[in-house]
Amino acid sequence: MRRVLSTLFLALCLAAGGFAAGLNGPGEVLAASPEAAIAGPFVQDFFGAEAAFVYIVQRGDTLYGLAMRFGVNADAIASANGLRGLRLLYVGQRLVIPSATPSPAPAPAPTTSNKLIKISINQQRMWIYQGGGLVKTYVISTGVRGRDTSPGNFRVQSKIPEAWASLWALRMPYWMGIYNVGAYENGIHALPINRYGQVLWSGLLGRPASFGCVIMATDQARELYNWAPIGTPVQIVY
Repeated sequence: MRRVLSTLFLALCLAAGGFAAGLNGPGEVLAASPEAAIAGPFVQDFFGAEAAFVYIVQRGDTLYGLAMRFGVNADAIASANGLRGLRLLYVGQRLVIPSATPSPAPAPAPTTSNKLIKISINQQRMWIYQGGGLVKTYVISTGVRGRDTSPGNFRVQSKIPEAWASLWALRMPYWMGIYNVGAYENGIHALPINRYGQVLWSGLLGRPASFGCVIMATDQARELYNWAPIGTPVQIVY
C-alpha cells in the first residue's frame, strides 16, 4: 500500500510542474545538500558574452516556479543544468538561470512631449513630469521580494487597454509595458482583476505587492494611460 501511495505522490508532483525542494512529511523525497551553507541565493556568472545568474535552490522551489519567477522557459533551465528524467531539485543546488537579467526591448522613437515617469521602489511613489515640472504624484506598489521590480531607464514600449496574465489568470487594465524579463514583459497597470471579477490588492498600495509590475489605483492608471504615449521615458530608482 505504501508503495502505491508513494507512486501516486510522485505522479502528482510531476503533473504539478516539478518537485519542491525540501518537502516535509512522509512524502519527503529530497535532502538538504552540503552546499546549502552558501551565502545568498544569487551569484553572478558569465558564459561567453551572455550574462546569466547562478541561483541557489531554496526550500520550496520548483523548476516551473523558478521559470515563472525569472521569466525563463523551464526547459531552458533544465537544459542549462543537465536536468534529465527524475533528477530532483535539492536545497543548496546551484542552478544556472539563462538570460535572467531584465533588459529593455528596442526602444521606440523618443517622444517629443517632454514627459517623464519616475518611480521610487523605496518610497513606493510615482511622479510624472512634463516640461521639467511636476504634474502629479501617485502612490503605487512594486514587486514583492523575489519578484522585484527592476531599477533602470526604460520607455513605454507597449500599450493595451486590458492585458491578460495567463500565468496568474489576471486581467490587468490600462497596461503599459516598460521592459522585458526573458519571454515576459513587466509594466505599469491598474489593480488586477481575477477570473471572478474581484479587484485585488486595493489595500496594499504603498507597499510592495505585485509579481514585478508597477500597480496603481484604477482611476489613476487610466489617467496615466491616457497621458503617456508610446516612447515616454520611465525612470525606476531605489
